[in-house]
Amino acid sequence: MKIKKKSTKQFVAKPINNKHNVNEDYKRVISFIIVLLIIGLLLTGVFFLNGKYVSKDMFQNTTTTTTTAKFDPNTITVSTMFKISDKNYYVLLYDASDDLSSFLYEQLALNYENDNIPLYTIHLDEQMNAKYYNKDKDTVKKPTKVSEVSVNGPTIYVFKKGKITECLTTKDDIVAKLTEVKESK
Repeated sequence: MKIKKKSTKQFVAKPINNKHNVNEDYKRVISFIIVLLIIGLLLTGVFFLNGKYVSKDMFQNTTTTTTTAKFDPNTITVSTMFKISDKNYYVLLYDASDDLSSFLYEQLALNYENDNIPLYTIHLDEQMNAKYYNKDKDTVKKPTKVSEVSVNGPTIYVFKKGKITECLTTKDDIVAKLTEVKESK
């Protein structure tokens, strides 16, 4: 037989841990709240990730500038060049996207000063006028209607009483015509 040794240790009181003695309903409510918080955090994370990476509409520094539309009554389209009510007028057709020549023709149009014979400009690079601009074909010198108009470069048409009386296609002739009118004033 074994002999029991007497324990010499004193009894030490330990505090009672109430965490293990919690009501079962209380545990379910706490776990439900924790699950709701986790689901809420996940949904919030998905929302911000969707906004930043998928649709790319959030967190972007885009600035929107608004410009007022400017209307120039002297800029017309090919389809309206036969419908001008003035008796005598000039129509200058040129490709505004060509930087080399467009500067010259824009300056000529800006500096043109003649109250008796107005000057109208047509930009051939615009979508509405593009079908009349063909670099491979010859310029039709005296078209009588819009469907006959075809130009292959800068051109000035001189209109008198709604009909084309003169057509100039070289740069020197156009410059001379527009500056001659200015000097004869």
